[in-house]
Amino acid sequence: MTSSRRPSAYNPDHNTRERTDQAKVVNAVRFLGTPPGVLTPHMLASLSGVALDPRSASHAKQQGLEPGWPDLMFFRPLASGECGLAIELKRLIGSYGVTQAQGEKHLMLHTQGWRVVVCYGWKEAVRELAAAYPDVFPVTV
Repeated sequence: MTSSRRPSAYNPDHNTRERTDQAKVVNAVRFLGTPPGVLTPHMLASLSGVALDPRSASHAKQQGLEPGWPDLMFFRPLASGECGLAIELKRLIGSYGVTQAQGEKHLMLHTQGWRVVVCYGWKEAVRELAAAYPDVFPVTV
């Protein structure tokens, strides 16, 4: 199964891993914005792409880590009235969409007043951040 979004020309960014895309978004949040890094204290990031050995995975589960949470969450109210922004990152090519656990968490967050978006690639995620927080993150990509 392929993504519904197909690039018109070859671009090496189209085949990155989700963890690479997440790192690019986190770097944009840390180093861009007015002032730079203004959204960093409001951000919670998942362990997307971090390989855990069985013992570490067991410890993480005991500590409350559950599957399905969005890759990035911003605990800062949006001008539109939503209480925060949750971003689920997917690769441009080769993504299979959201899992059942992700869909359940997204629905729960949405019903509690969050804006939940699924972004295909880091550039789309940065555009969503700019749309959600135009006053402090007027970034274009």
